[in-house]
Amino acid sequence: MTVLLISFYVWMQILVGEPLPIGQVQISNFTPIYAAPVYSFPIDRARSGDILWIYEVVGDWGRTDTGWLLLPQPLQPAVVSSTAILDQTIDITPAYGDAPSERIRRQTEVGVLAIIDDQALLYTRQQVGWVTLANADLIWSDPSPNFADFVENVGYVQVEQTPLYETPDLNAETFGTLRLGKQVRIVHQVDEWGLVIADSMYGWVQLADFDQLPRGYARGTMTAGDVNFRSAPTTNSRILTVLAYQAPILILGRSQNESWFHIRSNGVDGWVSAQFVELDDGSVVVADLPVFD
Repeated sequence: MTVLLISFYVWMQILVGEPLPIGQVQISNFTPIYAAPVYSFPIDRARSGDILWIYEVVGDWGRTDTGWLLLPQPLQPAVVSSTAILDQTIDITPAYGDAPSERIRRQTEVGVLAIIDDQALLYTRQQVGWVTLANADLIWSDPSPNFADFVENVGYVQVEQTPLYETPDLNAETFGTLRLGKQVRIVHQVDEWGLVIADSMYGWVQLADFDQLPRGYARGTMTAGDVNFRSAPTTNSRILTVLAYQAPILILGRSQNESWFHIRSNGVDGWVSAQFVELDDGSVVVADLPVFD
């Protein structure tokens, strides 16, 4: 629901002609907010811990959605956490490493993670990088079911604490810590690293420190009725429920011998015999699905 609400707010800003943020600041002390970028009688106050989007900068002043404040620190990327459709093919600058620019094709659905000045950080399942907003030609939208199921997933910190890194590198700068039990959205994965959104922060984490719900890899349909939906890939494991004929399922992976599919049905993860499943996309290769124990 949070993703939908934030995305809707960004879309409404576009609809009514309001500018997008150019960054954000985190408030560490009570900070007066003024009607104009000059000292006068405050019209509001920002409280310690508040994270405010900034829409315009004049000298040392930044404009929020309620007024102007003296910027306490340099702007950080505004975490807008929205989605959009590309109306043209674009090149992005990869967000890490020295890789050359990459191309994302027209009509691709992308996540818009953050904005700083005129740059936006976009991501898909395979790519993450920066693009100039004026060149992106974004059509803002709420995330489609495919985006929610195949690109992002949820994770929970399973260690006492884990750092947020600027890039997927143990030698990179760290700028925050996530504690045991913290829920994050994992929006992109590279080997053992994940790019996550946690509240109004984003950064890279080591996925080994997280218990995560698997991303989807394909959709399928049940080819028989009253098929046992089990807790493990064995015929003597606990039956969670039974699945009806032609029930849609999200396929997360497979067993080692490919005789079982690890699936999600109505928000529950479990196992069904592969003989009762038809893949909706004939191009999906079962051997390429991730293996679950």
